[in-house]
Amino acid sequence: MRGLLSPALFCLSTLALGGIAAQAQDWRTAGFDAQRSQWMRSNGEIAPDTVKSPDFELLWKVQVKNEPRQMSAMTPPILLERIVGYRGFRALGFFGTSDGHIYAVDTDLARMEWKRRIESGPISSDATIACPGGLTSTMARPTRYEFPPPSFGGRGRRTAATSAVGQPKAGAVTLQPRERPAPRSAEEPTSARVGRPLGNPNSGLSLVYAVTSDGMFHSFHTSNGATHVAPIPFLPPNAHALGLIVIDDTAYAATVNGCGGVPDGVWALNMETKEVTQWPKAGNPTASLTGLFGFAMGSDGKPHAGDKSGAISVLEPKSLGSNRPIRVLPEGVGLTTTPVVVDFNDRDYMAVGWGDGSVSITAADIQSPAATVKGSSPANGLATWKDEQGTTWLLASTETSVDAYKIVESAGAPALELGWTKAIAAPLPPMIVNGVVFAAASGEFRGSDNAAERVRRSTRATLYALNGETGAELWNSGDAIKSFSTGAGLSAGNLNIYVSTYDGTLYAFGFPMEH
Repeated sequence: MRGLLSPALFCLSTLALGGIAAQAQDWRTAGFDAQRSQWMRSNGEIAPDTVKSPDFELLWKVQVKNEPRQMSAMTPPILLERIVGYRGFRALGFFGTSDGHIYAVDTDLARMEWKRRIESGPISSDATIACPGGLTSTMARPTRYEFPPPSFGGRGRRTAATSAVGQPKAGAVTLQPRERPAPRSAEEPTSARVGRPLGNPNSGLSLVYAVTSDGMFHSFHTSNGATHVAPIPFLPPNAHALGLIVIDDTAYAATVNGCGGVPDGVWALNMETKEVTQWPKAGNPTASLTGLFGFAMGSDGKPHAGDKSGAISVLEPKSLGSNRPIRVLPEGVGLTTTPVVVDFNDRDYMAVGWGDGSVSITAADIQSPAATVKGSSPANGLATWKDEQGTTWLLASTETSVDAYKIVESAGAPALELGWTKAIAAPLPPMIVNGVVFAAASGEFRGSDNAAERVRRSTRATLYALNGETGAELWNSGDAIKSFSTGAGLSAGNLNIYVSTYDGTLYAFGFPMEH
């Protein structure tokens, strides 16, 4: 009997874990989701009433060897909370370093799972802070362009509800076999056969992606780092890449700062045909993208890109065809942030920060005027989330604070009201986990164009946990972090908060658990 039950119990436990994995909202791309919301919706452990506990602490830190390039060093991890591989059950984090290595670390055990060297070469003698060279974009896993469901109140009004109850006498749906896809024809082109699984979350493959400084698009198996298919040409060499996103059969990335003579813009790679499209098109006016990610996706899959001059463009998926750019503020006021796409009253809105300190929100289909409020100083990063009462919030990080605005309805249109502000020096863009705002004083000295001076004058980073509705401080990391952080810096999993620092260290904060 024991021999008969053991396989059945194993299958049931595997199905249960599979159900958890299906519901898990992993940090899959820069900014968490395609909208760059920085909002980790699903987390049962971290909450405003639990992070105040002494049990919320530094769990571990892992340091890797790396040669920083100017102020570029290490990307925040992309996460996979549940994987069953040849080594058993794993939770993995994937990150890259400026010298061209990528790593997978077991986030439960703080153990290196695998590492790969994907590019090499000397640091350019003409490298600058704006154009450091090396690996610059965060890694990515396949994601979707729809808004992720919240962790409370069902799946949201935009997504049809589903039931886990099977048909009468048919058994539970979780125990029913999935329909197998029809076998592909032997005559089907090889590029299509190997290309389809690259970005399809339902393909059965678990992959992670990176873009290197030579412009090549790489795909790796999450379990062991093995190359899935040969690297595909994507961007021109020596570009400064940001914001890699993979949706279905298409990869998107932004290029900024005109590095290597590569124009700023948004690029799309069809992974089946290997065709690359770009925006702006050749011969059109050039763009000068701003912010940490370069672009964000609407819930219709359309990239939203902001130009430093103040123009905002909504692009067509894949083809990157553009509508007429709009301006929200008068000429002479440029953008300082990547747009964040906000779900408010079942409609997509764009939120952006401006050089005069203003923050504004306007309809993503550009059919209504913008609501604008003057902040304390120009924002360098934005985030958005919705609390359990249904209030939508917009967070802005400036050079001296994190400011939280409520998005309210006024005369049938959105308006911004200041909810709270928290003084934090040189903060990283905030992120939200289950009603807790995590913001970090980066410790980075930003008052010089000389990298050596900035490194010398920078101090340690400090992570703060704030009540998302009041801004009250719940916890801070004290002196646990030993270096400063740059760029996006933060990401989160179902159990842990991660901070990446300039000295090549990944810190994990959370609640201890038995292994």
